Amino acid sequence: DRKRLWQLTSQKVVPPFLDTKGNPSHGHEMLTRIWRALKMAKAVSVSTLRSFVDDGEVTLSADTARTYLNALAEAGYLDVIEAKVEM
Repeated sequence: DRKRLWQLTSQKVVPPFLDTKGNPSHGHEMLTRIWRALKMAKAVSVSTLRSFVDDGEVTLSADTARTYLNALAEAGYLDVIEAKVEM
């Protein structure tokens, strides 16, 4: 089995505050948390990203996380890697 992970193309990348449709977005707490998690982790899965971001008050759905990560990858901010999942 393989699991999809995302990692920053460079630690020096400046976060583009985009919504899940790729449109500019400003001042969102969720986006700040996502980018903090991406910079702290070497690579994240959707579930790992959600665990970094969710705090009980702010919740990131799996679909939103996946869509946002894919949009960032498509824009060249993230690399997608396939990781082997141990069973």
